[in-house]
Amino acid sequence: MSMMPSKNEPVPVIPVNPDPLGLGPAPVIASKEKQALPREVSGLAPDLVGKTKLGQQTGPGKYLYPGNYLADSKGIVYRAAYDMQNDPVIELTKTLDTTQRLALLTELYQRNVYDGKAKPSENGLAPADIKAMQDFLTTANTYGYDWQTSLNFFRQDFPIKNAGGSGRKATSAVDLGKALQDESFAMLGRKLTKEELQRAIRSVQSQEVSTTTSTSTLVDMAPQQVDPTQAQAYGFTRAADIVSQMLRNGG
Repeated sequence: MSMMPSKNEPVPVIPVNPDPLGLGPAPVIASKEKQALPREVSGLAPDLVGKTKLGQQTGPGKYLYPGNYLADSKGIVYRAAYDMQNDPVIELTKTLDTTQRLALLTELYQRNVYDGKAKPSENGLAPADIKAMQDFLTTANTYGYDWQTSLNFFRQDFPIKNAGGSGRKATSAVDLGKALQDESFAMLGRKLTKEELQRAIRSVQSQEVSTTTSTSTLVDMAPQQVDPTQAQAYGFTRAADIVSQMLRNGG
């Protein structure tokens, strides 16, 4: 009898920092590229000093790091990028016990990482399992964080499908961020703060996969939900400006 959970059965959750570094949504759009994109970090591990350099300082104790070494959940750059020849097996066997391994692989399966009709094996060490882990670690390399931290971002970019709701994939945080800021300026007369933007992105992504409301409508509604009082006041101001302009033009 198979002990492998089905797609709809609850599985153990791999614990991760829910919001590493306070970054909120995923810092980049996940891809299969090997080059890590710039991301915010807080420092270098001692053994990497002289081997790689931090980039531009973005705030107190924060730097934009463009290199290929990976950071942990505290933002410390501490290890080399994952090697796809050896690290998938190493991470599955030495980092995780059997229960944790099957929980992670089941989650990757639910997020459509497995190719075709493949699914997790009984022990989580079949070729299809290794291939799924390779794909996941490749994405972690792109995010620029170890896989435990990247799992937080991965969950945002690749919601579980066929688990109720609309069945849609959530729009990437990068694309939503730009659309929300544009709409916020039109609706509130200002850009959203970092914290407001993070909350708005999470809200839209959550509703995308759980409702049938269009993404454009959700984006249109978000600034009003962030600051309804200011949205109403700015709406009155814009209306007054329009009326004033019409009067000046004899309209």
